[in-house]
This record gives sequence, C-alpha cells and structure tokens, in this order.
Amino acid sequence: LAEAIRDWLPAASSAQPWLPDGDFNWVQITPPNPGGAPPHALVDADLDCIPDLWIAGAEPSAWSLSESPEKIAAIPSLKDAICFAVADVDEDGLPDLAISTGGRVQILQGEGGRTPRFESLISTVKASASDLLLADIDMEGDLDLLLTTGTGPIQLSLNEGHKFREISDSPSLSGTMSVKSIIAVRDLDRDLDHDLLLVGDRLSWISGAPQWKFAEDPAGQPLVSVERLEVDTALLVDLVGDHEQELVLLQRGKLKILQPTNHHKDAEEMALFDGEIALPAEVNSATYVTITAQDLDLDGTAELLLSSADKTSILQFIAGKPTLSAHTFSPARSMISADVDGDGDFDLVVEKTDGSLWLMRNPLAQESQRLHTFRAHLGGRRDGDDRRTNLLGFGARLELRNSDQVVLAFQEGKGGHHARGLLPVVVGLDGSDHLDSLIIEWPDGVLQAEMDVKVDRCQEIEEIQRKSSSCPILFSFDGQKWNFITDFMGGGGLGFWIGPDEFSPPEPTEVVRIAPGALQPINDRLRLSIMEPMQEICYTDRLSLIAVDHPETHSCFPEEFFSIQAPPPSGKPLMIEKETRVFPSVVRDASGPIDASLVAEVDRLYAGPRGLIPDMVGYCENQVWEFDFETVPEGSSIALLLDGWIEYPYSRINFAAWQGGQRLSAPTFRWRAASDQPWQLLAEELGYPAGMPKTMVLDVSDIIADGARQFRIESNLELYWDRAFLASIKPPAPQHIHSIPLHSAILRDGGYPREFSDDGNLPATYHYDQRDPTLDYRPMKEGHVTRYGRVDSLLAAVDDQLVIIGGGDELILEFDASSLPELLPGWERTWLLDTFGWCKDLDPLTGACRGVGPLPYRGMSQYPPPADEPKPDRSNYQTIWNTRRD
Repeated sequence: LAEAIRDWLPAASSAQPWLPDGDFNWVQITPPNPGGAPPHALVDADLDCIPDLWIAGAEPSAWSLSESPEKIAAIPSLKDAICFAVADVDEDGLPDLAISTGGRVQILQGEGGRTPRFESLISTVKASASDLLLADIDMEGDLDLLLTTGTGPIQLSLNEGHKFREISDSPSLSGTMSVKSIIAVRDLDRDLDHDLLLVGDRLSWISGAPQWKFAEDPAGQPLVSVERLEVDTALLVDLVGDHEQELVLLQRGKLKILQPTNHHKDAEEMALFDGEIALPAEVNSATYVTITAQDLDLDGTAELLLSSADKTSILQFIAGKPTLSAHTFSPARSMISADVDGDGDFDLVVEKTDGSLWLMRNPLAQESQRLHTFRAHLGGRRDGDDRRTNLLGFGARLELRNSDQVVLAFQEGKGGHHARGLLPVVVGLDGSDHLDSLIIEWPDGVLQAEMDVKVDRCQEIEEIQRKSSSCPILFSFDGQKWNFITDFMGGGGLGFWIGPDEFSPPEPTEVVRIAPGALQPINDRLRLSIMEPMQEICYTDRLSLIAVDHPETHSCFPEEFFSIQAPPPSGKPLMIEKETRVFPSVVRDASGPIDASLVAEVDRLYAGPRGLIPDMVGYCENQVWEFDFETVPEGSSIALLLDGWIEYPYSRINFAAWQGGQRLSAPTFRWRAASDQPWQLLAEELGYPAGMPKTMVLDVSDIIADGARQFRIESNLELYWDRAFLASIKPPAPQHIHSIPLHSAILRDGGYPREFSDDGNLPATYHYDQRDPTLDYRPMKEGHVTRYGRVDSLLAAVDDQLVIIGGGDELILEFDASSLPELLPGWERTWLLDTFGWCKDLDPLTGACRGVGPLPYRGMSQYPPPADEPKPDRSNYQTIWNTRRD
C-alpha cells in the first residue's frame, strides 16, 4: 500500500487564508532578561500529548501551560545549562537528559513521570557544546550524541548502549566546516540513510553512508546550486502541501525558499534544492530576526512565522502561492510551538525582544470549523526480548493520507530554543475526522501501514516487530489446502555484513524437505508455491524435485545445514529407522539442567536461548546446550539430527555488535565420552539450521566410534532447538529415488501471505489462504526483476540465467508426477526440493543494497563481486527476461 500510492499527490493546501477567530491570547511566563531567555524546550515527559515548558538558567524549572502558566517543579539538572536535549538514550522507554554546562556534556538517566529526576549519571563527554541533538546516526537502534562547538566541525559521541564514547574514540563525520547549529538529521538524498543539514560558516550538508563513510558536501551532489551560501538559519518544512520538504533560509535577514529537486538521487551534479520560490514584495523588502514554521490553521501545511524588528508576520501558501496573512503580532527574538493545552491546535512560546517568555495561545475554534488533529507518540515499550527501534521512535518518518490530502511528519527532537524537547507527533488534518492510512517508516527500515486511524485523541503506536527481510518461503499443495513448509535460500544471502567492507560468502545450495502427506499429486501434477513476502529480492537459478519412497517406519532427511566454517553438506537423502532413534537422557543449557522432553518431539516447544539482547535481534548472551546420550544406535554411520530454527540478525545488527566489540559466533560443536572427561572440538563455528524450522543433519560417525556420548553446542546466536536425537543413517536404494520433471513455472503477482502464530509460539508462520494484495513494502529502486509469465526454461539448470523475484511475487511450480510408481502397502513418500539461488535485502549495511544488481553468478569469489572478476555475458537474457520494476 505504501509504495502503491506513494507517487500520488493530493491537492495542495487550503485555498482560504488563515484568519483566527480572535486575537492571540498573550500570557507572560517569565520576566524580562537582558541577556535573553535561557535555553528552554517543550517536553512531554509523561507522554500524555500535553507538553510542559522546561526552562534552564539560574532557577531551572518546569512550567505547565495547559491553563495559566504555572511553575510545577524545579529541574536542578538544568541549572546554568548552555543547551540541552531530551530523549531516551538507555532504551528503558523513559526520557533522559543530555546537558552542556561548558567543557563537558553530561547524559543523565530519567526516572520517569511528568517532571523526572535526573540523578543517575550515564556518561560524561568532554566537549564545549553550544548545540546538541540526539539521533540514531549509525542506524543501529539507539540514539547517539551530535554536538557543535560553534568554532569547529560537528562532532559525535557514539552511544554503546551502557555509555557514550568520548569524541576522540568515536567515528568521524568527516566535517571540516565550523558549525553553530544542527538543523536536521534526515534522508536528504533519498538513499535510505541519515544525512545532516548544518549551518555555520555557511550552509552545508554531510551525506551519510553505511560504515561511517560520511562525506561533507560530496562532489557531484551539491546541496544548493550556489557554491557558497552564508545563512543565519534554515528550516526543512513542507509549505506547499506537495509531500516534499522545502528548504527555508534566512540569509542576512532575508527570506529565501528553495524547492527540492525531483529524482535528484539519480542525477549527477544536480543540487538537492534548487528553484527559488517567488515571494511577495513586502516579504522581500523586510529583514527578519528569527523564523519558525507551524501549521496554525490545521490544514496540513505549515505557515511561516517571520519576525522582524517591529512585528511578526505570518506567511502561508494558498493554492501553492505564498501570501501574507493580515494578522501580525509583536516582534520576537525566538519562537517555539506545540499544542500545550491539549485542544488540538498549535500554541506558541515567544521570547520577546526584552528576553521575557510569553505564551501565545492559538484562538482557533476547532469545533466550529470542524477541524481535526492526529496526535501520537511512537515506539512505546517492548517486552524486553525484541527491540529494533529506539523506544520513542526518534527518526521515524510518517505519511498521513486521506483521499484529498497527504501530510509528511517526522518524530525527532524539536520544540526548543538552544534545546531539543520531546513532543508527540501532532498533525492538522483540516476537516478529515479520520485517517485513511498512516504509513510509518521506522528507523530500522520497517514500513508499517495503519489503516482507518482514529484522530482527535492522544495515542501510542508501537512498531510491529515483523521481519523486514529473511528468505523466500515455500508452500505445498496437498490436494485440499496449501501448507507452509519453511523458508529457504538463507545460506544464499548476498552482502551480509560481517565486518568493515567484509561480507559473508553466500552458499546458494539448499535441499528442502517436504514431509509425507504435505504434497499430493492432483491429476498427475504436483504444485509448489514460492513467495516473497518481505523487502528483498530472490534470484533463483535452478529448482528440481525428487521423491524418496520408504516404509512408514522410516524417515528420510537430506544431509543439510547452513555451513559456516565446515564444508557444505551434500544434500543427499538419508534414511533413518524411527524405532532405533536415541534421544538425550539429560539436556543442559547455560543455567543448568532443563526438561529433556523439550527436545523429544517437534512440538514448537524449545530448548531456546537465555539472555537475549533486546536491541540486537538474533543475538543472545554466550549460550551452551549439552545433550547426554546413555546409548547410541547400532551401525557404522551415525548422525546427530537437530530440529530447530534461528532468528537471523540483520547486517545493521552485525554492525552494531561490531561497534560494541562483539561478533556473531555460529555454533561450535564439541563432544566427550563422559562427564569426567574434557570436551573435544568437533568443529569450530560449524553451522546451524538455515532460518525457519528445519532439520540439521550432522554425520558424527567418527566421534561415535571414538566414544562420543555427550555433545555441546556453543553460540551467541538466537537459536531454538525443538528436537535432538542420534540415528543410524543409510542412503535409500536407487530404485526408490525418483526425479520428477518440471512441467511448468509461472511467475505472477501472488500478494503477501499473512504472518502470525496459530498456537502463540514462535516462530510466526505464513498463511497462503490469507493473503493481502499489497503491503507496506519498500521495493528495490534500481534495476529490474523478471517479467511475469512462463519461466520454465530459466529453472532447468544452473546457468546464471535467473528468475528474479520481487516483493509480492509468486512462483507457481507444477511438476509432472505421471511417471511416479504406486506406493507399496505401508510405504510413504518424502519430497526433496533441490534449490540453487540467492536472496538480497535492503538493509543499508548489506552489500550492494541499492538495487537488483549486480546479479550473482555461479563461481563468483564474493558478493559484491570484484570489478575485475570475469562475469557471464547476460545482456541478451537481461533484455528478454528482466523488464519489470520491483
């Protein structure tokens, strides 16, 4: 849904000028201050959508503005602050405080409540900061500290979860220009990472990139067409209601508004902002002291408040044309705004020229004009097991959509003068009494669509903790219904980040087991469905199906697991006799003995990890599992079979772990004969079941012969073991193995199967009979995927001619079962899908994540492949087959 309508733009802003229903109601808050008002910000610490005014200085305090201004509490931590910022930096869901007092910045832990106490010190950073901002600059989940000194380049103190690094120990942002203020941290060039808009010696920007490859004013991508632009201040705001942000500048007191350049991310040497908006003569002739922007009339587009030496004017855009309102008010030194009384419209806190602070309450009569407002806090609390975004949603981008309107909003630190406050997202909706859709782009890359959203209330919207990427998924048809089998091609993940400019080598082979009964021929046809319900691309080179016939007293499994440092498994079918399986008598984890029945059958009850790391999905504290066997099966070939699944980490999670001095450690296997003997190494970081539930088959014949009776698995991966046993293995007789020819393969629009758990246990599974036609999904912006229709010929062999599957696509496979023999009485048939392919996601740390290319190929040494490595000529294939955008 998000992308399907993203290019549609509604009508521009209201065609009527804004006229308040009466004069602004002015109420004094603080007395005059010859040196100017101290730093102050609007802060909604208790998340009730009614912020209070926090004022630093000699007598720091919090003020309620909901009725007459009233001092409600002292905030001693703000005493004599030069600047401050409020946000949740320790991920407990409670606002914390960063404060500069000259020579150092202290980060203090908030204790919760409307006016929190800040008595616990999180970190001290040595710096003389004149401006602070908290943002997830490295896109790994928590908020980092950005600061300026006014005399040097922007600086960074990296948040490591439990403390902040000193600036000298933090990555450089590659800035050289002296910076006095940080205007915004947003994706200015639309490449899915954070950029910085800065004002100092001149207007500048720093282009963000993964792995700290930041660039100040990068060559070939200027911010504006003028080579050097000296400005007093700047704003990023949508003024014309076109779903884009204009760049508003105050240049030696003169107002200038530049329009964003469309599709600039694909154009060399094109400025991000160009094309000056013509302004009324009265505006051009005026000299302004300060400016701010706010939607005072709740029509969904902001007005500009322009304060000169003698008055403050209001500039609004009517049918796209800038027009001065007839309404003016007293001149101001600074202005901040929020809905301070909970009535839905925006009020102002104005610093007059004498340094006094005043509340200017908006007289807009919403009820008589039938105006409505969306109000919400983002993020919310998590259950402690799974967190992918900072808990107050800083960095989220929102699109609020109705049939005649789209409004863009951001959750970020704002609402302050020499300070950054904490405010809900408040958006005027004009006369709309609901939202058709709310689309949230969370800082971790997840797109979330909320439909038919209620308005005119304070609400909290939590991120849906769903996978943004993983692997394609497989369904089989049993004659009556489609059955979810598992995901696959996890080993073929492309560009998976494991270290600076280092990516995990992909393994494109995997054999997927389909249990007896889950696939049945209908009119001599066997039907499988491969679907792509996530933000990724799947590259499929070959798919083949075999059937293995065996007695019902036996089971067939492929020798399969995702190998890390071990040689890839053969994938060949292996037979076991059910009655001779041996299950562990004792099972232990890092905390001691656990119930052995947890690994006695496949029941979605697990011997799982303990000590999950909530802000690092897929990681846990160092974990062990031990399985003791009293006996072993008879026979010369013995395998350890482990049913389980893994919560994959993402590339950005690996980056976060690397910054914190950690790394992903795949399961290491050890063995011993008895408890009084030392553990022997079987294999270092051997491998694991690739993705969702499946069976890992590990040949342990040699160590069983050496006396192995106990096995130990060590890892910091989030792994769940459902069943573990030893079994004697042997290959099936050749006459019981049948290759089934592919009859047809059709690529089509299949929609998005819904993901949920039928029994409440993990993992959630996919449901073919419950599919959505669209999903809040971000496509690959560059390159092409395979056109819809018959694609049989592309799947016959490993030949580097791929079926490239995008989000919402379905590959329907029909295999010809007409030559299969009848099953003998008491026999059954296990199916094995032999696959060769890769997948790639849009994680900003994933190698070559920007587009479909470069296409993978058999025999490549790494991904992305080196530029000088010979590559197959696929120009003709590309022209014929890959003609569709994701």
